[in-house]
Amino acid sequence: LASYDFINWDDSYHIYKNPDILALNFENLKHWFTRPYVNLFIPLPIFSFALEYQFYGLWPGGYHLTNIFLHLANTLLVYYALSRISRDQALAFLGALIFCIHPAQVQNVAWVSERKNLLCAFFLLLGSIACLRPKNKPVLPSMAFILALLSKPTALAAPVVPAVPVVPPVPVVPAVPVVPATPVVPPEPVVPAEPVTPAIPIVPPLPVVPPPVVPAEPV
Repeated sequence: LASYDFINWDDSYHIYKNPDILALNFENLKHWFTRPYVNLFIPLPIFSFALEYQFYGLWPGGYHLTNIFLHLANTLLVYYALSRISRDQALAFLGALIFCIHPAQVQNVAWVSERKNLLCAFFLLLGSIACLRPKNKPVLPSMAFILALLSKPTALAAPVVPAVPVVPPVPVVPAVPVVPATPVVPPEPVVPAEPVTPAIPIVPPLPVVPPPVVPAEPV
């Protein structure tokens, strides 16, 4: 990423065609706080560009490296905030990892002019972490909020976010426990009855026929 060049979309207005970053003096400081840059009031990002110009000149790699370091710092702050809230180091690491490598972060890191988003997120995260300590006075969160506003005006909505009522999730009605069905006992196999041998018919006895009486011959 450090070998990438500037792009001609806002980088010219913010950096390589911006005379207000060529020197760190009162005149330029007045311009940072009185002039909009691409219709935005962003004195802190312009100051960071002016500071980098004293070291890197117009070498794009230096500006890209600063964006990378800011993104890594924001990732560490996300990890710390999640670990304080959830008390679960594994969950905090997973959340910070998703924040670090999510595709939505590509524009913020690879585009130098999006320095305003990185700085705004950095100070808002610092202020949020300071609010997690109940004994802390509101000085640090207030200062962080002001610096976030000087980075990007959209930070003005940050105090409103905690006030948005969170709609509780619909309670999950536990399912009626399913009573296991009584196992069906298969019927016992029907054993076929033995074939009945037909009874032998009883033959009635023959009637006794008396012998015929032969009449005696006369004498």
